[in-house]
Amino acid sequence: MIAHCCKPYQTQLGGEEKHFSSSGHSVTEQGKTFRLQSNQIRFCKIQIDGGIFPKGTPHLKCDWVFVLCDSQHLYFIELKGNGIPAERSVEQIVSTIVFFKQKIHPPALAKNQIFGIVVGSRMPRNTDRWRKLQDDFRKHHGQKLDRQDAVYELTI
Repeated sequence: MIAHCCKPYQTQLGGEEKHFSSSGHSVTEQGKTFRLQSNQIRFCKIQIDGGIFPKGTPHLKCDWVFVLCDSQHLYFIELKGNGIPAERSVEQIVSTIVFFKQKIHPPALAKNQIFGIVVGSRMPRNTDRWRKLQDDFRKHHGQKLDRQDAVYELTI
């Protein structure tokens, strides 16, 4: 049984129920982990790559989306192995945001609800290139773009 707040996303995005979950506070791929630190918060975890979009689909997509049920904040998660430029990760997140905005009605997703998270990247955090990616993300797509090397822990 999926969480109540998962159902509208499943209906509007399509995909099988098994790709929508309200259990398991973390996802790990290629040695990279995103973890939701609060056991008290209701959430919907949506598998994008290998879920909504089957493996091998040429569409640019991130790996997971976590929706916090009460705030309706959406965290678009890209778990990247070594050697993948941060720009590519951000493109995958942005492409998935665009897909969601086309599919989710009403209400339209507001920028202040959208967060992008890259876990793992060969780009250091404090570079002009990374700051430019963050600024562009805030200007056009969402509230915040962030990254960590191996584990990202979201504390609510």
